[in-house]
Amino acid sequence: MRNREVNVLVWVISIAAAASAAKEIEPWALESFPFEEEYRQRISGMMERFAEYPVMERAMAPSVCPDTGKEVLTWALKGETIRSPYTEREYIQGDTGYFGPKRKNESGEITAFGGDPLKHSLAYAIARFTLDKDDEMLREYLGFYGSLRQQYHFAAVNWGRFWPLFHEEMGDAWNQSFLDAVAAYKETTRPSDGYRKNTPIRHPKNLVGNLKEHLGGGGTENHRTMWRATALLYAQILPEGSLISGYDLNTAHSAVNDVLTRYVSGLYVVGSGEYSSSIYYPYSFRGFSNLFDFSPKAETRELAKTAIDFYVATYGLKVFNGMQTGAQRRGYPDSHSWNEMDRHLWAWFGAGTRPVKSDSLDTTIHQITTAYRPNKLISALTRKEVALPFEAWINHPVYDMSAPDHHLEYYYCDEEFSLGSVQLSHINNSGQQTTWVLALRGDSGDTVTVTGGQPRWIQRGGHSPYDQYVQHKNTLLYMMDQSAPGIYSNLPETLESYDQILGHLAYDRYNGRAGLLREIEPPQGDDEEEWRAFLKSGKHFAGTWLWLPKRDLDIERVDTEAVVFRSGKSRVFLYPFDGDPMVLEPSTSKWSFSGRKDPLRRLESDRLLIIPGAPSGFAMEVVSANASDPNEFSRSRLDTSEIGEGRTAFTLDDGRLLELFYQGTLLRPEAKLEGNSLIPDAWQGRGHIDSPYLKIKDGVMTVSDGTESYRVVVDDPENPIYSKID
Repeated sequence: MRNREVNVLVWVISIAAAASAAKEIEPWALESFPFEEEYRQRISGMMERFAEYPVMERAMAPSVCPDTGKEVLTWALKGETIRSPYTEREYIQGDTGYFGPKRKNESGEITAFGGDPLKHSLAYAIARFTLDKDDEMLREYLGFYGSLRQQYHFAAVNWGRFWPLFHEEMGDAWNQSFLDAVAAYKETTRPSDGYRKNTPIRHPKNLVGNLKEHLGGGGTENHRTMWRATALLYAQILPEGSLISGYDLNTAHSAVNDVLTRYVSGLYVVGSGEYSSSIYYPYSFRGFSNLFDFSPKAETRELAKTAIDFYVATYGLKVFNGMQTGAQRRGYPDSHSWNEMDRHLWAWFGAGTRPVKSDSLDTTIHQITTAYRPNKLISALTRKEVALPFEAWINHPVYDMSAPDHHLEYYYCDEEFSLGSVQLSHINNSGQQTTWVLALRGDSGDTVTVTGGQPRWIQRGGHSPYDQYVQHKNTLLYMMDQSAPGIYSNLPETLESYDQILGHLAYDRYNGRAGLLREIEPPQGDDEEEWRAFLKSGKHFAGTWLWLPKRDLDIERVDTEAVVFRSGKSRVFLYPFDGDPMVLEPSTSKWSFSGRKDPLRRLESDRLLIIPGAPSGFAMEVVSANASDPNEFSRSRLDTSEIGEGRTAFTLDDGRLLELFYQGTLLRPEAKLEGNSLIPDAWQGRGHIDSPYLKIKDGVMTVSDGTESYRVVVDDPENPIYSKID
């Protein structure tokens, strides 16, 4: 293994020192990252805060002292005799909880825990061990075979950072136990990091994976990248003679390196299946950052950098005011909280003006200990230090990346707002598919997001098969309606492959439907149970819901002519189809929520704009607040005269006509701009991404800030070829 000295303050390498020593820094180089000093200030103190998190408590068995009523945590199994630390009284351990110890061997060592406790705990353990390598209780926990055998993807990607940093500190016995666990690892259940029951896996999974499946199989894209990246790192740094899930190192290395190389090549041709995911990009980043920091092979480090550059550049394209906006697969447009990707962006770039309490906003152990930095042009794009506004056309593949150009995304970014949407040809994980989102820079400087549609899912995002829309720049024309009757009679019960689905384009609409939609009356008061029942029945609602944040957004008008709301320097004019729009804002102060997934929690932070009817919909136009008087933005530009035939149209502010033709058998409409077909014609021939500042097509990525540009050819992601563009 490459000998890299670890320093708690500087870690792995000092980008700043390298930059100051260089005579000329290429724009694609890590050393060109322009915010090193500010970045280190932002992550200052995080290691110490991470080390304060409870590490072992999650995996310990809880009980209650029968004399004092105080909680007792031990390493006991259910049925074992334990002693109260408060009164010395002995009693029997009951259920050990979801994560607690489940099995021990003859020596009394814990050989199995429940769930997936190391998804989070091991990351904090890295911080604690960094600061105190003499923590004997922590060493004991990390030495349990039940801990070592947690090589499920979320835990494995943490072990992939722990091992190269600290295995020399752990001693021969621990190292041998770790190698034994890696050698034997095979998973037959799907552990959760929440409180869901473990579920059986039909075909046992392992670190190396099934080479016949995309990315080796085993869950979602980020799961597979974490598993395969960890396996590749193990194959390069574990001692000679070690095994990885029963495979010798050479066999494992050859197999996994081929899988990851093909995946990264595919990113630069068709794009990511899990595109723009605000939830899961950080996990794929962790796997590749381990390879970047600890692989002894230059070509593997280059492969990892090529992958991370793709993630950060494509994500950065759609960052507005410090958060991901536009469409995304497996993510939500949540401006009410900071997800892990938002935290990555803030740590690297300080992007946007979103209010930040820097002493409490932490990122991840992988980010603060990696040598990777985004280059200066990717940084400029993410911070929007480029000329605005701009448009982007993005062609996304099917989820397993086996076929290109199936999700057609359009994104428009202005100085004060962004608006993005995606045209779907099929559904995958529709509850986590954000199809359109408007993001506004609010009065406080924070980001405000608005989205919605037919409420198939009770959340700010989530695709409904009844939604259809078309966007051009600052305008979105949206319609929902019933499915065309009788269209599913010839469809098979199930379809096993994308090829079959694509041959039956109505199948996804059928599969995602909620039946015949009907009018549903909202509650008249603030009764908690009435509201809970109403939200849960929303999937059957014949109408449109939009979620309007309570903070930083003022509603100026709600009537049959228009809904007008304002945030920051932007005003939004929404012209509803027939039907009376209504804004519902029940008082939630006395509600008792039943867990974090209670649908009522949506109404803590949002108001609900409802446009009833089927068909229903709106034309939405976003303008500068000072552009002109709102009375000049008349709904007379909205044409619903042929709504019964599925056609609606809107005259844009430049005089051109935008038309939408609803397709009752499919997921996306036909659309025209001034008589010219938009879907899919406007996206054809553009490759994966076409925009002024980021282009990706046929294995070539071009990055620009409008002044300086470079091109990288990724025919071989282990040996990408960079060049400047004059």
